[in-house]
Formats: sequence, structure tokens, C-alpha cells
Amino acid sequence: MTEPREPITRAAIIREARALLGVPFNHQHKDPAAGGVDCRGLLLVICDRLGYTLTRVYRSDYARNPDPAEFREALETELDRLPSIDDAQPADVFLIRFPRQTREQATHVGILAAGPYEPLLIHAFAGYYEGQVTEEPLRRWQPYLVDAFRFRGLADG
Repeated sequence: MTEPREPITRAAIIREARALLGVPFNHQHKDPAAGGVDCRGLLLVICDRLGYTLTRVYRSDYARNPDPAEFREALETELDRLPSIDDAQPADVFLIRFPRQTREQATHVGILAAGPYEPLLIHAFAGYYEGQVTEEPLRRWQPYLVDAFRFRGLADG
């Protein structure tokens, strides 16, 4: 990981994530203008726009069901793991398992955002909404949250 050009803020992360709402889901993609993004690609696009490089998270050769150990290790190497999911704040990244997966099989990520009435999750998901980057109530995913991570060098704001 390289340090960003300037300290990034929670507001900037959320702004960039919301700018991608509606971008089509496309497995192994990380270019909204060339076919869409997947959950990993969403994270990479946000980081790229903010000058924050995640070299371990980026891989173009992961399978439809990526290696969960490799993905977790990449997140732990380049982001700060929070002691508890309850410590997460807007702009933090959740590692998420799908309903039929165990904690050890978690391969999905999303970004926490504050909503007007409840916490929200911004993520690229193929499951509904015709597969796109979406923002939805976090409560829908709460039972499946595995870990939370924070960008290093995050500035207030």
C-alpha cells in the first residue's frame, strides 16, 4: 500500500462510494466505464479516486468464489482491523459472509454509511436490483458481518 496523496476523510470515501451507486455488478471488474465493478472492484475504484492504493486487494485472477483466506489476508495487510464490528464508523469496510457461508468463507465487502434513519451498507452485489452498486439498510446484512476494517491514515472530516 502506498500512502494517499493527502489524508483521506470519511466524507470523501462515502462521497466516492455514493458516486458509484447504480454501476452494474460485473465479476472481476474494477472500471465503472468499462462494464462495471464487483465488491472488490468497488473498493479499488474508491481508493484509486482518492489516491490510496491497495496492491494486495487487487487481483484480477480470483475465481467466482474467491479464496477467502487470501482476501482476508489482503484486507488485514492493507487496512487496520477493528477490535469489534461494533467499533465501525461510516467509511469503514466490512468483510461479509453470504448466508450459506461460514465466517471463514467470507468473501464479500461493503462500506458503512450513515443514513437518515439507520446505518447503511454500500456494496456491489449481484443478488438483486439487477446486480449493481447499491445502498441499503445495514440491518439486512448485520447477521453476516464478519470483521470491520479502517483505512490507514484516515483524517477527521
